[in-house]
Amino acid sequence: ERLDAYSSLDRDGLARDDIELIEVVVNCPMLRDGLILVDTPGVNEKAAQTRRAVQAIARADLVLFVLDARQLLTTGERALALDWLGTELGKPVVLVVNFMNRMEEMEKRDVRQRLDHWCQGNPRPCLGRSWFEANALGALAHAVGRGPAPADHFDALRSALSGCSGPARRDLQRQSRRCQLLAELRQLRQQNRSVLERIHADGAAEEEKRQAQCHDLQALA
Repeated sequence: ERLDAYSSLDRDGLARDDIELIEVVVNCPMLRDGLILVDTPGVNEKAAQTRRAVQAIARADLVLFVLDARQLLTTGERALALDWLGTELGKPVVLVVNFMNRMEEMEKRDVRQRLDHWCQGNPRPCLGRSWFEANALGALAHAVGRGPAPADHFDALRSALSGCSGPARRDLQRQSRRCQLLAELRQLRQQNRSVLERIHADGAAEEEKRQAQCHDLQALA
């Protein structure tokens, strides 16, 4: 109940400007080996919200990209997952698909086929598979004793995260840090190019003004 007063989202579901983050510490076996889970706000909805998500992703070793099965991989999500996260940042990306329980069996088959097709061009999955199904509402109902455990991949995902330790985790961290540094170098090069282009443009404009002044002086002479 106390956390409700410090919710990081406002009534419209957007990130509040007066709260940067909320840190919750729990005694969970999955977290005892130094694993930290960061739940970021959505991107492309508000500038400050996107900034927080981008900063968290830049520091992360692995990105769990949560999707709505009812609106699977929109154009913006594909651009984010493929172009930015996977290619530009080079972050390992694992898809977590929620709301599969809200779909008919034929729709579920279609979604799974699309996920498999999308993941074919990706590198070897770092958690044993490229995507996991999740029934968040069913898991919550089960946790409070109001329903059976949902038939999804939550336990498999939890086991995969718990098992990502030792050399496997170090390899993941090295890969993520290396890709992050390369992305930052690309950004710096782009900024340098932009500065040089502005300098050249300013120099050309000044030279044009000087030539015009010389022409005016010659006309007066």
